[in-house]
Amino acid sequence: MFKKTLMAAALAAATGSAFAGDIVVSGTAYKVGNEYLNAYTGSALEGNLETAAIGIAYFPGIALGVNNTLKFEFNGGAISADTGLKLQKITAFATHADNATIQTAIDTAVDAVVELAPADTAGDLANLKAAAISAITDAEAADETVDGTAAKTAINAELYDTNFATTVANIKGLNTAITSTVIPTNAADAADLVDFGTDANGDYTWALFKITDATLTADEVLVFNDTNDDGAANITTNFTKATIGTGDLTVSLPEAKDDTGVSLSAPVAGAEVLVTTANQFALTATAVTDTIDVEQDRLFFSDAIGDDVTTDFVFDITVDGTIDLGIDHTTAEFAMELTGNFSGVEQADYTETDLVGTDDTAVFDADNMVEGVGISDATVAITVDGDTNLATRTVKASMMITPTETDTEAFYLLGSSSAGANAFIWDLNGSEITFPYAPLGYDHITTNFELANSGDQEGDVLITAFTREGVAYSGTLEGKAEAESLTKISGAEVYGALGLAAGTSLSVTFSTTAPDADIKITGYSNLASGGRMALLSDAYEGESDKANCVLTGTAGNDDLAITCN
Repeated sequence: MFKKTLMAAALAAATGSAFAGDIVVSGTAYKVGNEYLNAYTGSALEGNLETAAIGIAYFPGIALGVNNTLKFEFNGGAISADTGLKLQKITAFATHADNATIQTAIDTAVDAVVELAPADTAGDLANLKAAAISAITDAEAADETVDGTAAKTAINAELYDTNFATTVANIKGLNTAITSTVIPTNAADAADLVDFGTDANGDYTWALFKITDATLTADEVLVFNDTNDDGAANITTNFTKATIGTGDLTVSLPEAKDDTGVSLSAPVAGAEVLVTTANQFALTATAVTDTIDVEQDRLFFSDAIGDDVTTDFVFDITVDGTIDLGIDHTTAEFAMELTGNFSGVEQADYTETDLVGTDDTAVFDADNMVEGVGISDATVAITVDGDTNLATRTVKASMMITPTETDTEAFYLLGSSSAGANAFIWDLNGSEITFPYAPLGYDHITTNFELANSGDQEGDVLITAFTREGVAYSGTLEGKAEAESLTKISGAEVYGALGLAAGTSLSVTFSTTAPDADIKITGYSNLASGGRMALLSDAYEGESDKANCVLTGTAGNDDLAITCN
C-alpha cells in the first residue's frame, strides 16, 4: 500500500486548557490539502506525529491506581500498529522559558493602573485584573507555546485585599501559573498496552492501556508514547483519502475503569484533532464576457462577425498572498483549470498553448506560480467550430496542483479557500420581453401567451420569473419559437417549466434565442366567470403604458378579479 508522510508545522499552542478528564494536543494538527486529496491517487496516507512534534497528553484529574485501564480511540483513521506503545507520566507542563519577560509586562501594566489610583480600594480591582490579563493575552499572541489560561483564571478569581498593595502583589504573583505547552522531557513509563482494535490494514483504531505505576497523583499528566523523551508522540497516524476527506482524525478517551472493571468518575475526555483538511488557495478572478450572436445563427460571437475566432478574452487570476502554501514551489506543478460547457468550441488558446479539444475542461500551465502570485492579463482566444449552436454559459477558473506521488514531504499545507471563480461569461443578444404581472397555476384563472417569430431562425425559449417576495424561478420550454410561425404557450407549460408548486403571481421574462427584431410576445388572462384581460409587457414604451396589476379575491371562490392601472 502506497503511503505518504505529511510533515506538519513546528510546535504551537495546545488546543485548550487542561482539567479533569482532558486531552491536550501540543503542536499543530496536520492540515492535509483538499487540492492534494482531489489529485491523490493512492489508497492511504501517513502523518508522522514524532517528526511533526505533535504530542498527546492526558489529564485524568484524579489519582489512578495499578491495573486501572484507559482506552484511547482514533476516529477518522488509525495509528500504526506497535505492541510497544506506552504511556509516560510527567508532573505538569513546564513553566514557560519567557516567564520573566511576561512578568515584567504584567508588572508594567499593573503599575500603570496603580499610578492612576495609588490608594484606591475595591473599585479599581477590575482595572488591575484587566491590565494583567491583557499582558498575558499579548504574550500568548506573540508566542503560541505560552499558555496563560490558568493564570488568567486565577487573576479573575482574585478578591480585593484590605491592603491595596497586597492586592497588587497578589495579581502580579499569579504569573507563576503561566506555563509552556511544550511537553517536558524525562517522562517515566506509567502504563502498558494490553489490548487494541484494528482496521482492515492492521492499524490500531483504539488502544487500551493498563496502569503500572503505583504513585500516580491527581496532578500528574500522562503523555502518549513519548518513548524517546522529546515531547512528541512516537507514532504514525494513518488515514485514507475517504476517511480524512469526510472529517478529521481525532483522539479521545471514552473509557476509564478501575481494576474491577467499574468506570472511574470524571476522567473520560472528548476528541481532539490530530489531522484535518484545509483548502489551499484563495482565488479571485476578473471575469470577461462575450455575446453569442443570434444574427449569425448562434454559431459565432458578436465580436467575430463571419470569423471563427473571437477577439481575445483577457482576464486576471489572483492568489491570496497571505497563505503559506507549505509546498516546494520549484517542484510542484501548478496549473489553472477552466471548467464549463465548451460545446461548439473547437479550441481555446492561451499564449499559443492549445487548451480545449473536445473536452469540457481546459488546463493551461501557470508557470509554477509562487506564493501569492497569480496570472495577470491572461489572454485566451476562443475558436468555434462554426457548426454547433453556442449556449449561454459561465466558465469557471480554479487553481490546481499536480502532486508528485513519490515526494514524501511536499504536500502538507497551511491554507485557505480555493473555490472556482468566474473567468468567462457568455450571454446572448436574442429577444427578451418581461411581463411584470402574470398569474399562474390558479383554478379560476387561465393565462396564455402567444409568441410570433417573423424571422427565418427558430429559437429556444428560456423563462425566468420572480414573486413579489423576491423568490426566483427559471426553466426552458420544451417547444421552440418556430421560424415564421405563431407559437401558443399555455400557462400550464410555463408553470411546469418554472417548477411551480402552487398558484402564484409573478413577473415573467421570456428570453428567445432568435433575433430581437423578429420576436413579439403577447399575453392575456381569462377569469372562469368571464372576461379577458391583456397582460402588458415592457415591450410597450413609456412607463404609463406598463401594466400594474393586482389579483384580488380568494383562490377556489368566485370572487377572483384582476385589476390593472
